[in-house]
Amino acid sequence: MAHELVDAPFTTYAQEVRRFFGAALAGIAGPWPDPAGLGPKVSDQMTPDLVQRAIESLRKAEREAALAERFAAQGKQGEAVTKWREIMGRYFPS
Repeated sequence: MAHELVDAPFTTYAQEVRRFFGAALAGIAGPWPDPAGLGPKVSDQMTPDLVQRAIESLRKAEREAALAERFAAQGKQGEAVTKWREIMGRYFPS
C-alpha cells in the first residue's frame, strides 16, 4: 500500500519521505483495499479515533520532515540527522 503512495521521478531521500507523509495524509481517511485482494478493506479496521490520531501523526511527521530538510539545506547536518531520528525512530542511523 505504501508503494502506491510514491511516484517517479524520485528526488532526494528527504523530499521523498516528506512527500510520502503528505500522500499518506491525503489518503488516510479513504478506503484502502486489501493489497492481496483476499479480505475486506484494511481501512475497515480504522475507527474514527484511529483515523484522527493517524492524521495528527502524519501531519506532525510531514512538518518535522520539512524541518529536517531545512536544517540540511542550512548546512546543519547534525541537527538534520537528529530530527530524522526523532521522526523515524531508534533504527535510523545517527
